[in-house]
Amino acid sequence: MLPSDYPGVIRDGIAALNWAGAVLERALERIPEWVAEQAPSNEKALADAKEKAKRERTQLAAALPNAAEWKRAFIDQRAEVTELATRLERRTRADWQSGDAAQYFSGLELKILESWAHGANEALIAWLGEKPELSQRRKMEFASLRQWLREYLDGNA
Repeated sequence: MLPSDYPGVIRDGIAALNWAGAVLERALERIPEWVAEQAPSNEKALADAKEKAKRERTQLAAALPNAAEWKRAFIDQRAEVTELATRLERRTRADWQSGDAAQYFSGLELKILESWAHGANEALIAWLGEKPELSQRRKMEFASLRQWLREYLDGNA
């Protein structure tokens, strides 16, 4: 049995996932600028960590992401959201009604959706100039899809 908000929640979720992929694509084009923007906050975090290590007389170990690490992270995230959108698009009404669609999803998708629903990359999204209202709406769409998919998977386990 499908919930009353089918297929709207899936349609909206796919739109949110595609938006996330597009945001990450734009971010990939601007990695040098993004890394440069992070420098002041990285320097402050490093100075705080050095001070804490000095006070506590401990060894300091710090790692700050460089351009290559940001690029890898954005590419991986883009692949995750794109793949999830594709899998959702490929499921038919019959797949969902019969419960067969459950075999294409796991807890990993729920974690991806939860991360975006809770503001993953929020600073990046704002830095790229996305409207806060759109970002908020997308977060709600991620949350709705996550809830719907969780209930679907629990009901078809």
